[in-house]
Amino acid sequence: MCQMEPHSRLQFSCAPLTADNYLDYLKSEIIRSAQIAKNAGADIPDSLGFKFTSEAGGMFAAPINGGMRPQMQGGQPPMGMRPMRGGRKQVGEYITDLDMQKYLNYVVSTQALKGVPAFDSKIEGINNGSGENEVFGDGTGSSVNFTDYTAQKNNTMLTDAIRQNVRLMNPMSFIGDGNTTIAPHWYIRHGARDRDTAFPVPLNFATKLQNAGKDVDFLMGYAAYLTPSVAMLVLGSVFVGIANGVGVPYLNTIASIKGGKNSATTVMPLLSAALYLGQFVSPIIVTSASRILFGQADLAGPYKVGIVLCLLFLVQVYFTRHFQSLPPNK
Repeated sequence: MCQMEPHSRLQFSCAPLTADNYLDYLKSEIIRSAQIAKNAGADIPDSLGFKFTSEAGGMFAAPINGGMRPQMQGGQPPMGMRPMRGGRKQVGEYITDLDMQKYLNYVVSTQALKGVPAFDSKIEGINNGSGENEVFGDGTGSSVNFTDYTAQKNNTMLTDAIRQNVRLMNPMSFIGDGNTTIAPHWYIRHGARDRDTAFPVPLNFATKLQNAGKDVDFLMGYAAYLTPSVAMLVLGSVFVGIANGVGVPYLNTIASIKGGKNSATTVMPLLSAALYLGQFVSPIIVTSASRILFGQADLAGPYKVGIVLCLLFLVQVYFTRHFQSLPPNK
């Protein structure tokens, strides 16, 4: 792991992850992810344990509103430990620190915790097991233990086949083993309120991938950060649904009117091809327009562009409805 030197935003020193520095590493990732959500317009209350300032500084200061995270490449510091944007003062707020005890207390107060043991919970006479026990079961669908601890509670031992299945299910076993081809690009998301999987699981996975020289896009997002984007997502989906519900029948009708009797063999195949092609081209156009108009940090940008395009289409349909419904001049 490469960690930031105290009181510096540009100097880094590399050291192994240990019990002494791991909590700071996890904290920096939660802060970085929260700042990206804040850049997108999310309202993050300080009651969760976050600390804010309008001035840059501090070991954990994340990029200010609009700050962009560099692409991860081999040899660069891992997530949350990269050089931040510096220089002139910018408008907005930095997240400078996080009270982890306060934040974790908030997480456990809003999310139900699993019992102990959480995953390998099959204990005869006490618990029938979890979905994870079924994952490692045999071909008949029976549940089995997959940890030595719980197996001993049942007075059994793990077989070699079960140990091999455990190894195959753990991607950490294959990163850097020299015999495995690993995808060069990774997109990993984990909820910052997720209690089903401990925070270190995805963080360790993403860190090991990056240390292996892979391009890793990793964030620990929390639903509350994205509330404005969720509203925009719903609104955008409604408009897209209306445009599809009105637009496709409208285009089919106009094509039939304009194409006449031969529309089934002339205009309609071209229209169908255009609609299918649009499914692949439209994300490229919408994403590019969103980045130009709203910046890459705006998570709701594509939906805003989609809403505008849908409105333009509906306006065009309304004002040309009489002209388009007329048959072609002979």
